[in-house]
Amino acid sequence: MSVRQALDEERGHGALFLWASAFFATGAALWRILPSDPPFVATLGLTIAVGLAAALTASRLRNLLAALCMILAGLASAAAEADRRAITVLDSPVVTTISGRVLSREIDEEGRWRYLVEVLSTHDPTLRRPPERVRLLARSDHPDIEIGASIIGLARLAPPSGPAMPGTFDFAFNSYFTGIGAFGFFYGPPGIMPGAQVEEGYANRIARWTTELRETIAFRIKEVIPGDAGAVAAAMTVSDRRSISEETNEAFRITGLAHILSISGLHMSLAAALMFTGLRLGFALVPGVAQAWPVKKFAALGAIGTSTFYLLISGAVISAQRAWIMVVVMLIAVLLDRAALTMRNVAIAAFLILLVTPSAVTSPGFQMSFAATAALIAAYGGWAARNRIKTPDFTTSKPGFVWRWTLLILGLAVTSLIAGAATGIFSAHHFHRMSSYGMIANVVAMPVISVIVMPFGTLALLTMPFGLDAIFLTIMGLGLEAVIAIGHHVAAYGDGFATGKIPGAVTALLSLALLILVFTRTWLRGAALIPALAAALIMAAELRADRPLLLIAEDARLAAILREDGLATNRARPSSFIFDQWATATRLATHVPPIVAVDDQAQLLLDEMTSDPDEAEAEIDPAIAYGMMRQAVRELDDGQMIGVFQCRRGAFCVARLENGTMVAWLEEPAYVGPACDMTDIAIIPIPLSMRQCRSGAKLFTARTLRETGAIAVYAASTGEGFAANEARAAGTGSGTQFDPQPTFRFEQSAGRMRAWTRHRYYDWRTGSFTEPGGDDASSVNTHMSEDRRAADSIDQ
Repeated sequence: MSVRQALDEERGHGALFLWASAFFATGAALWRILPSDPPFVATLGLTIAVGLAAALTASRLRNLLAALCMILAGLASAAAEADRRAITVLDSPVVTTISGRVLSREIDEEGRWRYLVEVLSTHDPTLRRPPERVRLLARSDHPDIEIGASIIGLARLAPPSGPAMPGTFDFAFNSYFTGIGAFGFFYGPPGIMPGAQVEEGYANRIARWTTELRETIAFRIKEVIPGDAGAVAAAMTVSDRRSISEETNEAFRITGLAHILSISGLHMSLAAALMFTGLRLGFALVPGVAQAWPVKKFAALGAIGTSTFYLLISGAVISAQRAWIMVVVMLIAVLLDRAALTMRNVAIAAFLILLVTPSAVTSPGFQMSFAATAALIAAYGGWAARNRIKTPDFTTSKPGFVWRWTLLILGLAVTSLIAGAATGIFSAHHFHRMSSYGMIANVVAMPVISVIVMPFGTLALLTMPFGLDAIFLTIMGLGLEAVIAIGHHVAAYGDGFATGKIPGAVTALLSLALLILVFTRTWLRGAALIPALAAALIMAAELRADRPLLLIAEDARLAAILREDGLATNRARPSSFIFDQWATATRLATHVPPIVAVDDQAQLLLDEMTSDPDEAEAEIDPAIAYGMMRQAVRELDDGQMIGVFQCRRGAFCVARLENGTMVAWLEEPAYVGPACDMTDIAIIPIPLSMRQCRSGAKLFTARTLRETGAIAVYAASTGEGFAANEARAAGTGSGTQFDPQPTFRFEQSAGRMRAWTRHRYYDWRTGSFTEPGGDDASSVNTHMSEDRRAADSIDQ
């Protein structure tokens, strides 16, 4: 078959419609990586212009313009969503008294409440830019605060965190498009705000009713099913996942069973299938009705109603919306007497979701769900087409019981293998890990979920209003205990394969290869090898490329040196939230703690100076600061301690990287001058007004990192990078500007003003926004030479 014939056949199978949805998704994804937010009106106008040109153009150029039009339409949809959201994200951490209305609440495994609060006011201090919605943890015992009630309390708020290192998952992006502008916790127990309740509109009353219903169902499930089984049942039913223990969560992540916790196509389709099958069987018991009426369509309508109810009680999160659309599209196909499970229906569902929430295109839930569904439809569609061209053999007897169960197990294994391969691309990109034993866990657990857990869970929901749900919930709980046991048992075999950080180009190319495989039916499917090979070449080059020397968290509190045997940090107990992300992205899980010096003379002098009870705000003598820094740097010069932080308690930590770069992490501003003079990189978790070292060393402060996000430091190539004064080790430099030497370069995770990063560039002092890198503040320490001479006298 020639290329033209193959293209004609693909067109006859509806390939143009499938690729139109893929191009729309491409435009929505491209919007995220643009340097700035494109205006919606301009993007829409350009989309219409290209669309008209495509309609008026003949033959070959028309397809190219049509593809460009769909990409621009995706861009316009994403721009419209960003304008529609337009939420306020908190610009910096603050402690304030917050008053608001409880929109929803969850209870975690430790019995602590997490409230989603609509902010009505703040005071002490009053925020100029208060976020509209915040999520707050209440760690103290307090009276129950119902959904819809007014809440008040002293809280610490912080903006959502960005990527832990360049190229990793951006929590700020996800928070922006879910409408949450800050996270935090209450100091002490929150209270109910006195006064009249807040007036609610019609939409808010419906939202409150559904939220209360979800909470009632979750409490009832946990009342009947104790422990992790009840928590997992609540997650599968109403998407309440906070109560699941970390051990079970980790076991499910390792074994690839975490997908059962999300309201996905599995849950929605099983619930709809149970209702559809039950109604058809019920109508079949009345032959007159079954013969006179289209009972199959009545059953489809009932299944649509069941799926819609399930969507409401699940909280209507993105994954549930996606599953509901796909199920409803298939059921509408039944109503119209069309094939219910086709690739076209998958494309319709993807297009509808991205039209409303285009930001979902880069989320792991969207990508993994549609990848698995499309791969399974393509695989089993090809298998069914292959069987249709075979001549049926009517002489063969029906398979026996053992053979039928063997086929069932093989079918589950193949299904798990296909879905795992399709979703593995995105699992590696987002979570830097792939499950080694996912197929085993899914083959063993899925029959229990399909035969016991979901059917009895659905029956429990249907009978719960009548108080007849206990027996069904109990059976559901027994099934889930078996699933949890399977997860823990398989997880004991190993924690999977750590892939490390995957470049975005690799994920994009592999996604293109997957689309070619699932969308094409002719020999053109072999074209998937081209992007797959290109992705392999890029990944091979990435594995040979230099890894970072140093990682710096965006709050400057944690820094880590990458070694062959693990990550060496400046803290004995690093933040698990940041460290775990670094460990998976770098494939270095071992923690190397710092070496803390507590007995040198300068440290004892410092302790005496700063421990005076009459001088709580006692300043550190600059001479001692210089002396301590010089001594620490000299200890590094012997070359024996490379790749580990050596710390002076309450003062600073210093380290030498593989390429000789000196790093200083500081706890006090008094050490900034010495660090700038004697090291190459100075890090301080304080928002200083200064932005650069006069000596040429690189200064990272809480203020500069707020704009740039987390930093990854690499060894520099010739002609690029920064270096401090050549005389830094001796401490005899003049502190003046000099020509930088190639020592290191760095990558930042932010640095662009986009809708979800704009808060980084807000100055509360002026009430205005500044462009990234536009503020040139003063250099460091105007009295370096005098402080250095004082340090010299101490040494003598």
